[in-house]
This record gives sequence, structure tokens and C-alpha cells, in this order.
Amino acid sequence: MIIYIYSDEVRVGKTTRLTEWCSKRKGVTGILSPVIDDKRHFVDIESGERRLMEAGQNDSSVQEIGRFVFSTEAFNWADNKLKEAAMQQPDLIVVDEVGPLELMNMGFSNTINSLLNNERNNILIVVRSGKLEEVLAHFN
Repeated sequence: MIIYIYSDEVRVGKTTRLTEWCSKRKGVTGILSPVIDDKRHFVDIESGERRLMEAGQNDSSVQEIGRFVFSTEAFNWADNKLKEAAMQQPDLIVVDEVGPLELMNMGFSNTINSLLNNERNNILIVVRSGKLEEVLAHFN
């Protein structure tokens, strides 16, 4: 297993660069989190399918962190895509991004722990630079 960490400041184009990089490679799967029409989405790298990450008024289950309210249903969808990717054993699984939710054992936390304990998968984890040390310590 190889673990890659891609880290940079907030809103400098990490996901944009990663999307372009992934599009030029085979055997890369996982989840990207681009901003589309001023709203953050989850995008399945393999299929291009996407889900709105932000909770809507009709969402009955949400995950909140600060001023952000996320759809639990969207996180579950993205989480399942990551689990499916792990079962396929691709060359690389991308998790964009790991942050405050995961540090509170929410979001992708359980799946990241599973991926890190599964030595068959290579992983690329995106982390904003301000959270890098916390994420490294949290996931050991």
C-alpha cells in the first residue's frame, strides 16, 4: 500500500488540478469534491455521476460543521462509491477531501480507516494544509 497526501490551501484549485490529473490516468477511482455552480458536489471519478453535498431543505438527515450543513444521504452515496472502489482494487483510490467532519469521526472517517487498514489499496487523500497535522495524527 502507498498512501499519498495532496495538501494545499483552501480554494487554490486542488480539486480542479486533481480532476484533470485523474482524467489522464486509468485505474484511478474514488470521489472528487468540486464546486459546481457555487455548490460543492461529490463526483464519482469512474462514472462521472454526482451528488450535491450540501443539504437541501428536504434533507431529513444532515451532518453539520460550523456554518456548513451537509446531506447525510450524499455522504452515504459517496462513501458507498469508495467502498465499491476498494473492492475493485484499482491502482489508486482518491478521497477528496478529508477534513473537519472526519476529525469528528463523521463523513468518510470509517471508510478511511478501513482503506488505511486494507493493504491492497493505494490511496490519495486530499487535505487542506491547515488541517494536515490534525489529519495525520487522527488517522495515525
